[in-house]
Amino acid sequence: MYKQSIKHFKVSCLLLISLSFSISAIANKAIPSNINEPGTSRLISTEDRSLKKPYSIIKMRSSILAEDRELLVHLPEDYDSSQKRYSVLYLLDGNRHFPHAVIAEDILQNESLMPQSIIVAIKNNRGTRRRDLSSGRENFLQFIKDEVFTLINNQYRTSDHKTLFGHSMAGAFTLNTLVSQADLFDNYIAASPTIQSNDSELIAKYKKLENIENESIKSLYLSFGNEIAEGKSATDALNKFLDLMKKKTVNKLTWHYSPLPKQVHMTTPYLTLYAGLSYVFSDYQAPTYSGFEDYTQRGGLQNLKEYYSKRAIKYAVSAEVPSMTMINLAFAIFGDGHESKALEILEANALSHQKSFRALNALAQAYEDIKKPSKALTIYKKAVALAEELSSRNLVFFKRHVTRLENVKLVGGTPI
Repeated sequence: MYKQSIKHFKVSCLLLISLSFSISAIANKAIPSNINEPGTSRLISTEDRSLKKPYSIIKMRSSILAEDRELLVHLPEDYDSSQKRYSVLYLLDGNRHFPHAVIAEDILQNESLMPQSIIVAIKNNRGTRRRDLSSGRENFLQFIKDEVFTLINNQYRTSDHKTLFGHSMAGAFTLNTLVSQADLFDNYIAASPTIQSNDSELIAKYKKLENIENESIKSLYLSFGNEIAEGKSATDALNKFLDLMKKKTVNKLTWHYSPLPKQVHMTTPYLTLYAGLSYVFSDYQAPTYSGFEDYTQRGGLQNLKEYYSKRAIKYAVSAEVPSMTMINLAFAIFGDGHESKALEILEANALSHQKSFRALNALAQAYEDIKKPSKALTIYKKAVALAEELSSRNLVFFKRHVTRLENVKLVGGTPI
C-alpha cells in the first residue's frame, strides 16, 4: 500500500507542476571601456533571450591589478520582489562557467538542494589568466577579497555565505585559497585542479592547517578525470594531496573527492559543479527519515524544527519547515504502519499551507489509501475551489479526482 501511495503521489506531483529548462550559452556583450578611476564601476543590465534569464555586466576598475575587469552577475528570480539576503556563488574563469552555473543553480534551488543564490562570474582578461592563477595569485586573491567582495556586497543584498568554484588552474587556486585563507569562503569546489606546478607549496600549507579559525564548518568538494586525459604528473600530485588529507584531519573541514574516470579534463567542471553544490549545501537540504523509529530516535518534530532554525540563521532563509519535508516525513511514517501519526502530520501540513496543491493532494491520497474516500473527496473539492480561485491549470486534475470518487457507488462495502 505504501509503495503504491508513494508512486501515486509522485505521479500526481508531476502532473501538478511542469518545469522546463533550456540550456544555452550566454553571449558576451561588448562594452566601451571608459572607466579610468580606481574602484569605480559601471553596471549594464541585459538578458539572454534563449535562457530568458536577466543578468548584469559590471565593468570595474581595479586599483590592485591596475586594470579594468568585468563581472557577470545573475540574480535569483524573486530578487526584486523580496527583501531577502542571498548566498553568493563566485566563479573563476567566469566567461566559460557562467552559462552552466545559471542552469545548475536554477535546477538545484528548485529542487531544494541549494538556496537561491547570487552568481558572480569573474571574467578573465585576455592574456592574464596564468598570471592571476599562478605567479600573481596573491594579488588576484586580494582583488577578489577587497574589491569584488566590496562591490558585490554594496550593490546587492548578500548574506555572509560564499562559495568558490574553480576548474583546472582555477581549481588549484581554489585549493590554495582554502589552505591559505579558509575563512574567505564557506564552500570550495575544485574540478580537475592542476596542482603539480605548486604541489609542494600546497602540501606545506595544508600541513600547517591545524584547524580553521571560524565557528562555521568549511566544505570542500573536488573531482578529477581519468589519468590519461588529466596527465600522470597531475594525477600523482592530486593523489599525494588526497593521501595527506586522509591522514591529517583538519578541524571544521568536511570534504569529499569524486573520481570521474569516464570524463576528460574539459568535461569535469560541468558534472562537478552540480555534484559539488549538492554536497556543500547538504546542511540546507531536507532531512530524510527511513521510518517512524528513525524519526523518533532523532528527536521527532522538535529536532526537525531546530534543524530549520539553524538553517535559517546560516542561509538567511525562512525557519518554517517546508511543506514537502512534512509530506515526505508523513509518507515514511505511513509506510511503517503508523497511519494515525502520518495523517496527523498531513492534516497539520494542509492547515498550515492552505493554498498548496501538493499539501491537499498528499492528504487526499492518504485518505484514499486508508479507505476513507469521503474525506478524500472533501479535500479534492477544496483543491478544486482553490484552483478556480487561482485560475490554476491544476483545476482539470482535481476535477478528475472529484468526478472519479463521485461516480463510485461503493468503496470497501461502505457507501461513499
